[in-house]
Amino acid sequence: MRVRLRNNYDDSYSITVTLPVRPTELYDILDRLGTDNKWDNAYINIEDEYIPEAMREGGFYDDIFKLNILAQRIEELSPSGKAGFTAVLQEHEDFNLDDILLVTYSMDAYPIYPCSSYAELGEIVIENDMIAEVENCPDELTKYLDKEAIGRLAAERSGGIFTGGYYCEVADYEPPDMEISIGKPPRNEFRLLVGNDEKTAQWTTLPLH
Repeated sequence: MRVRLRNNYDDSYSITVTLPVRPTELYDILDRLGTDNKWDNAYINIEDEYIPEAMREGGFYDDIFKLNILAQRIEELSPSGKAGFTAVLQEHEDFNLDDILLVTYSMDAYPIYPCSSYAELGEIVIENDMIAEVENCPDELTKYLDKEAIGRLAAERSGGIFTGGYYCEVADYEPPDMEISIGKPPRNEFRLLVGNDEKTAQWTTLPLH
C-alpha cells in the first residue's frame, strides 16, 4: 500500500512510503515527519485502488500503526477475499479506517464465486441449485437453459457485485463483533538519518537513555 504522510501541523514535513513495514520502522517515519503526538498519528492520503476515493483524495488523520496493520491485512487477503473487500467498500464509501480494517476480518462469512459475467454466474447457480427455478431441472436439460438470464435473476435477488473476476454477495455486510488491539513495540532506541542527502544518508541507531 502506497501512502503519503504528513505532519498535521506542518505540511512541509511530508513523505511517501510503502506499507506494511516492521512496526519499529514506523517510529522512524514519525521522526522524519516531525510528529511528536502520543497517539502516533499523521495526516494520511492512501494511494491504493482498494480504498474508497474519499479516503484517497480527501485524506484523514489517524494512527499509522493501525494503517500498517490494514496494509498487512490487505496483503494477506486471497484473490477472492480481496475481491470481497473491494465489493464491500464500493457499497460503503463512508467507512473510516476502523471500519475498513474490520472488513478484512469478515470475508470468510460471505459467498464469493469465481466468475465475471452473468452467464458464468448462471452456470454456477445451475450446478449448485441456488435458486428454486432450477432445483428440479434434469441434468440432461440444463444445457438448454439460458445461463445469462438465470445469472442475472440470481444477481438481482442477492444484490451482489462483480469485481476482480469474482461475484461477491456482500449486500448484507455486517461488521464482525470484535475488537482489534494495536500492539506497539517499546520505543527504547531512536535512529538518526545522517548524510548530505536522503539517497546517500545512512541510519545510525542510538539508545533512548
